[in-house]
Amino acid sequence: MSSATITNTAGIHTSLPLSSAFSDQQLLNNSTQLSAAKAMLICRPNSHPFQERKLIIDSQVKIGRAVARSKPNVDNAIFDCKVLSRNHAVLWYDNGKFFLQDTKSSNGTFVNSHRLSPANEESPPKELSSGDVVQFGVDVVENAKKVTHGCIVATIHLYHPDGSEAKINYDFSYYGTNGHFPTNSAPHQMASFSTQNLYLLAQCLKEALHREEIMKNKLTALQAVVSATQEMSESSWKAMVEEDRLISKIESLQDRLESLLNTNSSADSDEKVTLLQQELMKLHDEKEKVEIAAKQAIQKSLEEKQSAFSKIFELESALKSAENECNRLKELSNNLEKDISVLTEKDDQQIKELSETQNRTKEAEEKISLLTDTLKQEKNKYESNIGELRIRETELQEMVDKLTKQNEAHLIQIEL
Repeated sequence: MSSATITNTAGIHTSLPLSSAFSDQQLLNNSTQLSAAKAMLICRPNSHPFQERKLIIDSQVKIGRAVARSKPNVDNAIFDCKVLSRNHAVLWYDNGKFFLQDTKSSNGTFVNSHRLSPANEESPPKELSSGDVVQFGVDVVENAKKVTHGCIVATIHLYHPDGSEAKINYDFSYYGTNGHFPTNSAPHQMASFSTQNLYLLAQCLKEALHREEIMKNKLTALQAVVSATQEMSESSWKAMVEEDRLISKIESLQDRLESLLNTNSSADSDEKVTLLQQELMKLHDEKEKVEIAAKQAIQKSLEEKQSAFSKIFELESALKSAENECNRLKELSNNLEKDISVLTEKDDQQIKELSETQNRTKEAEEKISLLTDTLKQEKNKYESNIGELRIRETELQEMVDKLTKQNEAHLIQIEL
């Protein structure tokens, strides 16, 4: 079997099998995982506690409560949580998209605080994006024992088979090509879209802060492990020095014992030999104790180092993921700032245009008011003239009637 040599601070070289760090099975799994989509569930602070899950989505992944035959593990979506149903939901990957579906659970499935379906009803497939917050079940209070059973709340990170992240698509196309809001878009729809984007951005920022806090805790734990490893290495070094000293002393006593045995025996020499033998036995006992202590210290030191190497590998992966997330958020923030700047300029332009329109409207209203007053005056003048003409008409009609009567009387007289 291949081996790797690890050198501790005391200069001890120890050969460890490579399987202790990277097994052939792990390498095989890694090569298999490259061709499948992956998902990562990270526990949020308000969730029922669970270990981070890394899922291989080569088929439908069941999400549910742990039972006798289904135990929680880092590579599945089974949780030891009482508020989940046995078959709570399913997650799958199809045509470059990730989907989540509630499978008639009692307490519901939520994506970004939106429930997918009513209780005990199957939901339509919901498309997911990396960074979404998923919730399985709701907190349930047991009145008899006054105990609250928490639900599962996690940030989900999704990766395509090529390793690229299925990022959130922030689409600002609804503003139109000229930067104005479409006239056929309802205000509540635009407000809902903007609120959703802000909510997702806030969740991304919270997740980044949460991951940063986790990384700080892991670094603190790693520093403690390194300190403990250094202490163990120092104690191992001291044990080896003490062992060398005892071995030298034993060899010296053995030489003395052999020299005494080779000389003529006497009563004094027998006593000295007996004393030397007793002292030699004590030294052998001490040597065995020191060897056992040294072996235990070295074994513990190696275990601590192996654990430290594993944690370093995990921290490097977490750091790389956090850096990628940070860069993505910075890029997203810069894009949002640019969009906000453009929208602000267009908003200022619209406000200016609105002000000009209001001024023109005000001028038109003043002109209309002036024309209305002029028309009212002319109307009153015409009504007054009409009244005078009617009076004149009446007077003329009376004169006509009078003249007609006079004419008729005059004609009668002529006929007589």
